[in-house]
Amino acid sequence: MRRTRVSVISGTRRTVVGVAGAVLMGLTALTVSACGSAAASAGTPTPIPTSDWNGGPGMAALLEGSLTRDASGCLVVGGIVVLWPQGYTAVTRADGVVEVRNVAGAVVARTGAPLHVGGGEPSAGTLAGPCLTGREVFAVNDTPSPLD
Repeated sequence: MRRTRVSVISGTRRTVVGVAGAVLMGLTALTVSACGSAAASAGTPTPIPTSDWNGGPGMAALLEGSLTRDASGCLVVGGIVVLWPQGYTAVTRADGVVEVRNVAGAVVARTGAPLHVGGGEPSAGTLAGPCLTGREVFAVNDTPSPLD
């Protein structure tokens, strides 16, 4: 199984690849859908890139660090753009904090808070759109627990 640990603090990456992980990585292809729209609740709808991953088998890398919004408005962890699962949405609260919500509307990530999610790097050439073109991207293949 492919295991990658991204350490945002030190900027290092360790990778261990097994046969199962290599096969899974080869079979996993992401199709980026249009940016998700926000759930009807407090805040301004904030577009985020989403993939077609909706809970099936996925990649097994780990991304951890503080979720922030870069100068382009993209949600990143240590400069790596986060590609959210299908159906996830985001809103920007009045105080400027961006909240990411799962398909049920529960907040699963927020700027300024630590983020620990599984997933991995999507296949080259499968990404296009705001925040994704020419950037390092981490596709979330995990169902983060609600924060609240």
